[in-house]
Amino acid sequence: MKFNNPLYENEELAYEDVFLFQNYFDGNSRLEMDVDPTIPLATHIPIITANMNAVSGKRMAETIARYGWLSVLPQDMDIETLTRIISSIKAADVQYDTPITVKAHNTIRDALWIIHKRAHNSVILIDDEGKAINIFKPQDLENLDQFTLLGNISKPGMITWKIWISDEDAFTLMDEKGISSLPIIDDQWILKWILTKKNTLRNTLYAPSLDQHGKLNVAVAVGIHNFDEKVAILYDLGIRLFVLDTAHGYQKSMIENIKNIRSMYGNTIIVVAGNVITEEATRALLLAWADGVKVGIWPWAMCTTRMKTWVGRPQFTAVYKCAQEAKKHGWFVWADGWIKTPRDFILALAAWANHVMWWT
Repeated sequence: MKFNNPLYENEELAYEDVFLFQNYFDGNSRLEMDVDPTIPLATHIPIITANMNAVSGKRMAETIARYGWLSVLPQDMDIETLTRIISSIKAADVQYDTPITVKAHNTIRDALWIIHKRAHNSVILIDDEGKAINIFKPQDLENLDQFTLLGNISKPGMITWKIWISDEDAFTLMDEKGISSLPIIDDQWILKWILTKKNTLRNTLYAPSLDQHGKLNVAVAVGIHNFDEKVAILYDLGIRLFVLDTAHGYQKSMIENIKNIRSMYGNTIIVVAGNVITEEATRALLLAWADGVKVGIWPWAMCTTRMKTWVGRPQFTAVYKCAQEAKKHGWFVWADGWIKTPRDFILALAAWANHVMWWT
């Protein structure tokens, strides 16, 4: 990226101040994205969901990892919750989605309470052994008494398939049978997963974000004080990407703890530290041996640092200047904040951000 008018390179620019000029495109698909192999963290889609309780949770992290994004679980989750969520994500399938199950004694009201928690918009009735009996969509439960037992609802035979089915074959089967969801079972008819037509298409377009063992990847944010025990447990759970997170990332405690976590785990982990907004701060965190830095100080309700302290910088310039500094050292930045529309995401990448953190 270069400025059409070099005079603007040293201006303090927000995303609203910048437009991209049209250039010639010689690719075959708008889905093509260049991945820098020298960067220690590469995902098919350069989007990170923010480490906020209202944004990054189990379902979000599992789903987007299948399509090449990455989630950062919040730092204020207790270790029991993190253990449960991470174990679930690592146990999830890379190709298939996780089904929502109900039993015969559950009511329509029970089903409607949980049916929208997954994008497949289905609940599957199973018996006590876990065998699939029936599948319900919201339209199947309309105009029925909400306290009707699901086991008492009759419905035409359910179509299932075995675990080994390909995305192409699954799409063809669903298209032929006029269904949108396909329960996936094992040889004993035990329900394992579920596929939708949209799943099969997305699986052919996107490459999943996987960890060192080929399981769905997820990152975890930690504070900069007393995190040693927590990081050790997370490491044993398979976490290799840690985000050291505080509103003011350019401080002694941050630098010391980057060095501490690196001395414990060496190059077996990726460390992203933040938040910062200047070249000087970026350089300090990278020289302490962070792999990347998070750039941005927000003025919104999600983070009121700028509102309360008036410390900040227009985000386009912050990302651009910090990314230039990071590239000098061979590392990267994440653009964190100010992403209100897709155009802001594109502008952050144009400013040389490696990934963009999104929470809307």
